[in-house]
Amino acid sequence: MHTLYGNPPCKVLFDLERKGLWFFLGYFYDLLRRLVIRRRREVKIISVIRNPIERNVSMFFQDFPYWYIDYRKRNRSVSRFSDASVVKDMYETVFPHSYVDEWFDKEIKRLSGIDVYEHPFDREKGFQEYRNGKYSLLLLEMTKIEDNWPVIESFVGEKLELENENFGEKKWYGPIYKLHKSDLLNDESVNALVMSGKFYQKFYG
Repeated sequence: MHTLYGNPPCKVLFDLERKGLWFFLGYFYDLLRRLVIRRRREVKIISVIRNPIERNVSMFFQDFPYWYIDYRKRNRSVSRFSDASVVKDMYETVFPHSYVDEWFDKEIKRLSGIDVYEHPFDREKGFQEYRNGKYSLLLLEMTKIEDNWPVIESFVGEKLELENENFGEKKWYGPIYKLHKSDLLNDESVNALVMSGKFYQKFYG
């Protein structure tokens, strides 16, 4: 799950799905999930970190239609005659590049009291475990998940099967993803903003 407190990776989609009665149902659903988690004697959380430059490009295409909706609302002059440069402009202007800087505070810290920014992270090993009372958090660097699979199994206390299925190139937006991926990954203005953020500085800087 991405959020327990209304901090979805794509706010545009979130707002479309939670209109009217669904807004209140969604609010109570999130509340119920938090109550169920907090009632447990022990809570184990696994969270994955990823280079935010790569993560942002992937998440941009994951919800591409909704970012276009937001972009179109803000730019009424956009028409069917717009060229491919509109993709880069969308990425620069409507995508929330600071989302990764806020997520741990708004979700993990708020739920468990664990502040990952106050404690060290072992970049060489690619994982770190944090504890606060009944809450335990295993934080993993995405490119080292396979190397640390025994750590994950030890954390959850059972054998698990590793499957790699979430590849952008294989999804419905694969062609446009391949076409624009390199250009967006090398967007200097966006990258400078991301690299100055506390998430990048903590885990990748």
